[in-house]
Amino acid sequence: MLVIGKLDCERVHRTSFDTNQRQRRLTNNGQSCHTSSAKKTIEKASNIAQKAAQEAKAASDAQNIAGQQAARQVKAQLAEKAVQAAKAAEAALSGKEAMVQQLQEEVKESQSVVQEGMSSLQQAKANVNAAVEAAKQSQDQLRTLTHAMQTAKANAANAQTAANGAQRSLREKEELLEAAKRRLEELTSQLRTARRDLANTNRAAAKANSAAHEATANANRNKRKSLAVLIPSAIPKNSKAIVDIAQKAAQDAKAAQDAQNVAGAQASHQVKAQLAGKAIQAAKAAEAALNAKQVIVEQLEREVKEAASVVQEESSSLQRSQDNAKTAVQAARQAQQQVKTLTQAIQIANVNLGNARSTAEGAEREFEEKQDLVEAAKRRVDELTKRLDTAKVDLANTKRAASKAIERRVPILSLEKIILVLTLREEAMLIPGLKVKQNQDFHS
Repeated sequence: MLVIGKLDCERVHRTSFDTNQRQRRLTNNGQSCHTSSAKKTIEKASNIAQKAAQEAKAASDAQNIAGQQAARQVKAQLAEKAVQAAKAAEAALSGKEAMVQQLQEEVKESQSVVQEGMSSLQQAKANVNAAVEAAKQSQDQLRTLTHAMQTAKANAANAQTAANGAQRSLREKEELLEAAKRRLEELTSQLRTARRDLANTNRAAAKANSAAHEATANANRNKRKSLAVLIPSAIPKNSKAIVDIAQKAAQDAKAAQDAQNVAGAQASHQVKAQLAGKAIQAAKAAEAALNAKQVIVEQLEREVKEAASVVQEESSSLQRSQDNAKTAVQAARQAQQQVKTLTQAIQIANVNLGNARSTAEGAEREFEEKQDLVEAAKRRVDELTKRLDTAKVDLANTKRAASKAIERRVPILSLEKIILVLTLREEAMLIPGLKVKQNQDFHS
């Protein structure tokens, strides 16, 4: 700050102007106006004209100085405005650059968000496809399980029917085996009886043959003797069953032999011959009965053998039927268990299908939300890009304006300093008693 002062006996003249925030002030810096109040009146009177002339000259010079100071003040104000405009241009330029930088960062961040959103959108799309595929597979699995359930139920029904049939067949085979065993026991008992009867018949036939031979021999020895007493025949007219033929034949032969012995003394040779013939017939009947018994025994033996074979076959068949029945029952149980398992599997498949559908719906909603976010991010990028382009254009215009303001500010500041120095010099030369004081801000 510059302070300029001059002594005037009547008043103190102060002149100030503002140039680049510098002020100059005129202050009183001389002897006091009242230092010599006792001067002589004569001296005053003689000096009035001179003072009047000096004051007129000073007034004229002051007018010139005031005009110059007013011009310099206007120029200083214009320079200050130019400086302020340059500073405002620089501030605007800095703000524009910061805005452009911020918009560039926002565009970059928005593009990164879009890129991340696209990646997330692709992942969400893959998740949707996977969820839809899982739901489709769950639907196919449920359809397959339902078809398998129908087949399993049909198989279970068939297996139960087969098990019931196998059990009925098993009961029938058991009944047949019991009947075959009873038949075998019956035939075995008959065979034992027939064999005993055959043995008895064999012995009786042997006795009949022996008696017939003896009767024939006796008749030949007594051909010349007559029969004194006739003995009625002991052979019955009506035979009993074939089982008693041999025994009766043996009895007849014995009776004939006894009669022959009696006839030997009493009857003739003809009677003995007749008795011998009857004995031979009885022996033949015994042979026939023996052969019949032999046939019966052989027949019974074959029947027993066949019955035993039937029992063995029925036993084997019964064993197979038991195995088949067990297998059929086990198959029926397994089929029922399979139906239960498939029922549980269908329930689980229904739950899985519901979960898969819910997951697919959630994935689709998430995909739509992310798609909306990506679209919003793209719109944000477009908006920021447009704003960035506009800001860049504005920044370029601001740079040009700031450059012009700075170019104008430099000569104005130089001119301002020159005016300030010239003003100080002029005032130092024109105003008597002027002292110039300079502070630290003068050279800044």
